[in-house]
Amino acid sequence: MLYYDAWSQSTPPLFTSLIRVVISVTGPSDLAFKVLPLAFSMIAVVLFIIYSHKAFGGRLGLFCAAAFAFSQSFCAYSQELKQYSADLAIAVWILLILWRYADQESVSLYRSLVLTFVIAPFLSYTAILYIPLALIIIIMNPCSRKRAGRFVTSAGGAVAVCYLMFIYPNSTVNLKRFYEFPNFTSPATVISYYLRNSARLLGLLLQLPESLQKASLAMFLVAGAVAITGSVYPRRELRRCRLLVFSLVPLLTLIAANAAKQYPFGVPRVDLFILPSLVVVLTLATEIVFDNLGNRLPRRRFAPESSSHSLIVTGGLIVVLSISCCYLMRRRGLSMWEDAKSGVRYVVEHGGTSDLIYVHASASEQFKLYTKIFGSPTAPVSLGDTGWVCCPRDKDLALTNNNAAYMIQDFDAKVPRGIHKTVWLIYTGRWDHWARNLGRDEPAFMRKRLVDQGCGPGVSPLFHNFVVDRFSCR
Repeated sequence: MLYYDAWSQSTPPLFTSLIRVVISVTGPSDLAFKVLPLAFSMIAVVLFIIYSHKAFGGRLGLFCAAAFAFSQSFCAYSQELKQYSADLAIAVWILLILWRYADQESVSLYRSLVLTFVIAPFLSYTAILYIPLALIIIIMNPCSRKRAGRFVTSAGGAVAVCYLMFIYPNSTVNLKRFYEFPNFTSPATVISYYLRNSARLLGLLLQLPESLQKASLAMFLVAGAVAITGSVYPRRELRRCRLLVFSLVPLLTLIAANAAKQYPFGVPRVDLFILPSLVVVLTLATEIVFDNLGNRLPRRRFAPESSSHSLIVTGGLIVVLSISCCYLMRRRGLSMWEDAKSGVRYVVEHGGTSDLIYVHASASEQFKLYTKIFGSPTAPVSLGDTGWVCCPRDKDLALTNNNAAYMIQDFDAKVPRGIHKTVWLIYTGRWDHWARNLGRDEPAFMRKRLVDQGCGPGVSPLFHNFVVDRFSCR
């Protein structure tokens, strides 16, 4: 269940087990696939509202929470049947419990902290990256420094078990090749790599076009400089310094893990857990700017006399963020969601017994899933062996994804030249798979190959990020 001979299982074991429990109870359906990511995303929002209120108070805390909850990246990646929303929920829970522990050290909070880091790695691998922050908070508290050793032993033991049983067996060569890990040859290459990937990560998390990604990095560096300067000058403020530590230590730990080639940096979906840190730094810089302008935002708790004004401000902000989030996702098609369900159902219902269905490797898993739900098509099916997404165990991706001669050979073997029947081509419509991950346009090659054989393209419905082409070869 937690190890596949043909595929690298990058999903944490506890998350995978929860998915199987939900599906076994409700049966396979789109709703069942989205229940768990939706639940974790809602938990993440509720926890971050509490955390931001403790960090910034009333109105500014609501502003911070709304900016997090309506982040376009958060909304988009929470729709996928992956652990991304669980990564966020665990990250915010850890920040919240560490904040409480820093405020008021107690045995019960320490036990909760240890229990969190014993269980969390099995639900979210990114929880491991928060261990250095937790250790710093424990050591900084004079009353609990003696507990640091026990914490390291407990958390380290859980991480060791998780790594040896689940992470290491799935850290295949293909998985590491899929992500760009640094190959440092000089200090200049180090700086260039992290500036480039930081700009890309910030730009994609903020959903800016590539032309503005460098501007997003400059904006964050300025915000970080303002936050650091405003926290220590003209007087050091404990709350702001603590927020900086809580935000910057996980980011630096992520960079260190990437330098050790253990975790990717600059990939928004797997780095989504760092979103709370980015939002907090930007909010902290905003607070400092307003303070220096003389427009100090009140940090009162929710009170009856300020409730109407706070509701108006926050409600307006939520409406604006909601409209902009929905508009951008529809306008620019930034959601990576694929409507494979409708595409596969259309082929199953309209494919004839004498047709040939060619399923590209980029759509093979989706096709297998939905044919189990809808039933197998009556037409014979050929599965392609080129252009794989991440990450099959038993494939030489240098051959299947980079060798043009092998691509031609594989397609001609699955769709013979001189064929006289209707041919269906099924493949992903996500532009980033072809342009960024693969670096070549295999759908264009397949279509041209069929047209050159005298096959005429037919008319098929359009599906979101999922393509079904039909060719009549007579």
